[in-house]
Formats: sequence, structure tokens, C-alpha cells
Amino acid sequence: MKQLMYFSFTTLCLSLALLIGFHLGSRQAQAQGTGVVAAMENAAGNGGNFWVVTDSGDVYLVDPCCPFSSTWSGNVLNGAVTNVTPSTWGNLKQKYVEGN
Repeated sequence: MKQLMYFSFTTLCLSLALLIGFHLGSRQAQAQGTGVVAAMENAAGNGGNFWVVTDSGDVYLVDPCCPFSSTWSGNVLNGAVTNVTPSTWGNLKQKYVEGN
């Protein structure tokens, strides 16, 4: 009976130590570089070049023959800033009131 109690107590202590260690050592995961938003093949669909658009709005032309090289083609956002201010229902209703 004592051996079971010692084993249970040891298991409890080890699990608590692991949980505390994980909690202290954990951190938020972050991506390395920009993420791909979309990849579009040419309209003919015959396996030619395709475009890749990143989350920052950059557009790259990629040749399937050499996928590790790409040519920067421009930016679809043109440096525009996206408005992220929260809007309330009252503001939204006021914007679309008849007569305005």
C-alpha cells in the first residue's frame, strides 16, 4: 500500500513539474517571413507561369521550370493602409440612413 502511495505522489509531483516547466517555457509561435495569400495559374491552364500574392500585397511571377526563382511584378495594395478601426452598429446604420 505504501508503494502505491509513493508512486502516486511521485507521479503527481512529476506531472506538476512538467506542467510548470511547460508553462514557463512556452511562447507564442511566429511565422518566418511573409505568408502566401493566393497563387494563381495563367488563364490558359497549360502549366505555364503562375503568380503568387503575399499578405503584404507583393505579386511575384514564378516559372514552374525553376520554382525557387521568382520575379517581383508589383504590389496590389500600392502602399495603401487598411483601416482597422472598429465600427459600431450605430455608425454603420448612420452611414446607410436613407437620404444621406
